[in-house]
Amino acid sequence: MQPFAAPIRLVCNNAIKSDLGITSIDIDELLDKCRTNDALAWEALIKVFQGRVYAMCYYYLRNSHEAEEVAQDTFVLVYRKLDQYVGVGEGLLPWMLAIARNACIDRQRYNNARLPNYQSPDEAIGNAEIVDEDGSPEDLQVTSQDHALLYKALAQTSKQTRDLILLREIQGLKLQEIATMTGLPLGTIKSRCNRAKIELARIVTKLDPNYAKPGTLN
Repeated sequence: MQPFAAPIRLVCNNAIKSDLGITSIDIDELLDKCRTNDALAWEALIKVFQGRVYAMCYYYLRNSHEAEEVAQDTFVLVYRKLDQYVGVGEGLLPWMLAIARNACIDRQRYNNARLPNYQSPDEAIGNAEIVDEDGSPEDLQVTSQDHALLYKALAQTSKQTRDLILLREIQGLKLQEIATMTGLPLGTIKSRCNRAKIELARIVTKLDPNYAKPGTLN
């Protein structure tokens, strides 16, 4: 097993729980209803994507309160800009995440300008909020340890690596979607994603040399 695979997989599995049971056809139908200002459709759309948007905000801001605020702001912007979205349901998540990412970057700039030495209350890297509630106590312990290791390793990577790991490995976006979101050529995104995984794997192994050994995690 690759040393970065298990913690990322655990985060991914939890992040997509809110999407289970929702098909692309359902999203297309919700989109059509949202465009007619159907309040129930908007509520359903938010329920589908709120977990993914919040996860994006939390990874950038490392502050649960600010992540909630920016996630709410994101859906307000989605509401206001929906008439600008011409895609289908399949592309809605990347479009939303691009809005959330930009909102997080704006909030980071605001925090840095307001308080140059600003540190969020949740910056302790071992504070992994996402756990697998369906697991046994032993499974939950391993999950928590994996999350703590992932957060700690990500904190030691470059900003570029963190962004790419978040978009590609945690949010599960396609390479082309990331290229569109960042404005970089597809070939550049491919090579940078490969280097990002290698960098993260190297740091994870350095932090915990036993992590990549056979039998460490099943």
